[in-house]
Amino acid sequence: MNAGVVEVLENVDGVGRVEINLPDGRISGRVLRVDAETADRTALSGATVRLSARDHGRWGSNAVTSEEGGFEFLGVPEGDVDLSAEARVDDQILRSGRIQLRLSDGATVEDVELHLAVRGRSGV
Repeated sequence: MNAGVVEVLENVDGVGRVEINLPDGRISGRVLRVDAETADRTALSGATVRLSARDHGRWGSNAVTSEEGGFEFLGVPEGDVDLSAEARVDDQILRSGRIQLRLSDGATVEDVELHLAVRGRSGV
């Protein structure tokens, strides 16, 4: 069976075919922990990245960052999407700002960076 094609048994005389067009957009990037005092940036593993597609009702997806802070979303529909990240760091819940993107059909967006600002120990 080919991707995007599903065979449906029509009746005893034959097989009907139904074609399903799945979105094929892709977004990837990483989440960085940014020290508010020194501006040092380090990859943040275990952060939750949220994607929501505003043009498609309640469509959304979550990803957890890798050891290198990386994330990837596949099958993203065209239109306006929002990305944000959240993580627990030093007993604090940190949230990134929201990034808004507009994807054309089948677009790939790479190297998106979401920043989580952390105050240094002296600022606590």
